Amino acid sequence: SILNHRSSSCDEGSVTKSKFVKQGADVDLDVKKPVVFTPDRDLFFWRVNRSLDIFRSDKNQKRTKIYPNYHGRVVVLENFSLVLKNVQEPDAGLYTAVLSGAENKLAEYQLHIQVSPVKLEVVSLFADSDSCNLTVTCRTDQTHLNATFECRHANCTPDGGGLSNADWSLMAFVFNFSIVCQHSNQVSETQEAMAVRQVCQQHGEYANSQSCQSFLRSSLWLCIWGGGLLSLTLLMFLFL
Repeated sequence: SILNHRSSSCDEGSVTKSKFVKQGADVDLDVKKPVVFTPDRDLFFWRVNRSLDIFRSDKNQKRTKIYPNYHGRVVVLENFSLVLKNVQEPDAGLYTAVLSGAENKLAEYQLHIQVSPVKLEVVSLFADSDSCNLTVTCRTDQTHLNATFECRHANCTPDGGGLSNADWSLMAFVFNFSIVCQHSNQVSETQEAMAVRQVCQQHGEYANSQSCQSFLRSSLWLCIWGGGLLSLTLLMFLFL
């Protein structure tokens, strides 16, 4: 039999549910509503975007088929729940479990594949006897998010206002002698850091100035979350 046994929980109906999955992980697509075959509803299907078939079966599993694009990528469990393995960005979409005949939706999931690589770019540095000012940009490649921060005396403010997205957060802060960009979403979190000393050496002649040394002693967290900018706790750490 193509089915593997696994216990299931109570019926939750056929409401469309969102699932956020880290790229490369496996995802469970459960069918908790009973699958009841009838003469005019004699085939069960898993489909993506309501058109591409993933799997089909009849009551006695004599007409069972995993479609070519999903060979080696799916595991079918009890009550036709499905495990989709090693999900990638093209796997994002609407996954529906149905019986043939009149529309009889048994389960439906909107699958979101999330990745969280973040890049830090130091745009400019200006240092003099009174201050050490940095302009940094945090960006993500796949999700096309970016924000530029102006940091003066380690107090960083966003240039051009906040970004709006309820599914992620993007942070820039100075901590432990480094500038850090951090991106997180529902499934993962990544950071990229660059030592302030290295930045000073690459961008200016005041790397050892008193102003740049004082820059290293404090860290201000700023967070862009959802619809705007939230100022988080100001943490002061003395390292020297």
